[in-house]
Amino acid sequence: MTNQGDPCIRKECNGIYIWKSCKTCGRRKIDKLVCNICGIATGGFSKCVTYNLTISEAGAEIIAPIVYVDPATDIYQTSAILNGTLADMGNADFCLVWFEWGLTPVMGNKTPEQTKASTGSFWADLSGLTANTTYYFEAFAKNGGSW
Repeated sequence: MTNQGDPCIRKECNGIYIWKSCKTCGRRKIDKLVCNICGIATGGFSKCVTYNLTISEAGAEIIAPIVYVDPATDIYQTSAILNGTLADMGNADFCLVWFEWGLTPVMGNKTPEQTKASTGSFWADLSGLTANTTYYFEAFAKNGGSW
């Protein structure tokens, strides 16, 4: 099976049919992988499912974001504000930031993730803390390249 003007390779292995085609789109080469998986469905009927995957040339290098933990503020008997700084987005359009915290360096708790579209400060309110207790916390960030 071939597309007009597009060389196509077909391989079959145990009912799995794979077509790989390459074509040029503008300046970008596009590889397209089509995978048909065929088998016997409930009731004895033959069933095929097609999966398409398009892979383009590598874009920008994936760079992890840089995040710093800042001192906690507004520390009261049962609450505190955790602070962090997203110093570098790692060439991403947005990053997710959050804190992990707990009674030991292992922590075990996580604040809700926040979406940031630029570098700068972020914070999270903690409540329900126990008075005269040491808590540990750390700031985290991830972008599409570091998930």
